[in-house]
Amino acid sequence: MFSRVLMLFASLALTSVCYGQMTPKNADEHFQMGNYEQALKIYERLYKQDSTNTEYTYRIGVCHLNLTYDRAKAVPFLEKASTMKGVSNFVWFDLGSAYRYTGQYDKAKENIEKFIGITRDNYEKAQAELMLKQLENAKVLMSKPVNVKFNNLGGNINSEYDDFYPYVDIKNKWMIYNSRRLFSKWEEARIVNVHNAVFKKNEWKRSMRSKSVNSAENNYIVGKSSNDDFIFIKPYRYEIYEDIMMIDVTKGNIGARPVVLPEPVNTKDEESGATLSPTGDTLIFASARKGGVGELDLYMSVKLPDNSWGTPVNIGNQINTPYNEDYPMFSSDGKSLYFASQGHTSMGGYDIFVSKFNQSDGTWGAPRNLGYPINNFYDNYTICYTQNSRYAYVADVRPEGLGGYDIYQLVFKNEEKSIHLLKGIISKGSVSAKQQLTEADSIQISIYNEQTNELVGKYKIDYSSGRYIAAIFPGTYVLKVESATCKTLNHKFTIPDMLADEEFDLGELFLEAISN
Repeated sequence: MFSRVLMLFASLALTSVCYGQMTPKNADEHFQMGNYEQALKIYERLYKQDSTNTEYTYRIGVCHLNLTYDRAKAVPFLEKASTMKGVSNFVWFDLGSAYRYTGQYDKAKENIEKFIGITRDNYEKAQAELMLKQLENAKVLMSKPVNVKFNNLGGNINSEYDDFYPYVDIKNKWMIYNSRRLFSKWEEARIVNVHNAVFKKNEWKRSMRSKSVNSAENNYIVGKSSNDDFIFIKPYRYEIYEDIMMIDVTKGNIGARPVVLPEPVNTKDEESGATLSPTGDTLIFASARKGGVGELDLYMSVKLPDNSWGTPVNIGNQINTPYNEDYPMFSSDGKSLYFASQGHTSMGGYDIFVSKFNQSDGTWGAPRNLGYPINNFYDNYTICYTQNSRYAYVADVRPEGLGGYDIYQLVFKNEEKSIHLLKGIISKGSVSAKQQLTEADSIQISIYNEQTNELVGKYKIDYSSGRYIAAIFPGTYVLKVESATCKTLNHKFTIPDMLADEEFDLGELFLEAISN
């Protein structure tokens, strides 16, 4: 990307200006270092004082375009800047990029083509031509959307800032992800920390910062093993900069000591996302080492008999492109590889792709774009499936989000629904005056679809305990309990569409006796 466009989620070395200063110089320093959040606050203050200033107007638009909230906000400022004297020629590229987020694709194409006609820099021209190609890819992908539902995980997981790169175990019991909610006054920017959460009683509990992993600098989770035994961390510390660390999570937490992967996996160049095969002997990771197909490429290293890692081999140009590939993730069976790429048929920035392994010749097949709306014009980096292919987790910027990137559960509607174990207890009377059921009560339990009133099934009760069980798909239902001695009870309930094998407990319900 252009030299002024830095890493999306963090500025790694910021100036030491005093917090709270609102001068053009401070705004420029933040802007040049990629700290667009702080730069925007200052430029908006300056713009109120002088709305005719070309630099303020243009840079407000650029800040919106580089933040992860609502990039459509960039359009009016860039449109205005494009008419102002002395504005950079980049305004046409930026305006074209911004129009994508408002659905004005013809205007996007028009402005990008205008930029191509103006620039004399071959690299800049190549980037603009790539964006045109991505616009065409977008038209194809958006014409055949994937039948998928996005469930926002809510305030226990998400915040008003960026929450991203979610990794869950295949049984949907724990989640580890990144959050940009912590503000560093020293750096005058938000820093990225690793958070973890557990899933109990059909909901994600409030996440916590992982103290054993985090520091005063940025720390990212960038992958996990397909068997859930290990996670991979990428810290941005002076002594460990852009290297991959591995943590054993077999005990169900990330309190184990991080171990830096040795050479030849880590080098003096950047290493990034990583994943480990189900057998634990094949590591695929991203690296910017010399000799690659593009910038960040995916490499494979095999564990040797002495438990050291063998010389990494570039995974090849079937997967790698002249652009960036990152965040690989083996499927639980090791037969598929998910990864992010700026190339192939991306519709803008990073898209998520999947490649199938060809066992006959030992190669990876042609990557397939996971499609719209899983991929969109924002960067889409990771996807993590549970043991049921109907459910996966991603981070995305969506209108219903709490702010920036939020973490979502995906429900692939064309995949078979989970069957859940429904259980509960039926009693007579009340909590304080409970009465034992007998066969004379002649209990009949039925479950109906709440929307269609269709009978789902009839179920037996254990009179000695009052317990009943049922196997049922997600949905909204009415539990009907009829009795020869008690009034009929109708109880409405909803089973959320989530991972299979989860128990859903309706608790204890009480029947009211028929008065004589």
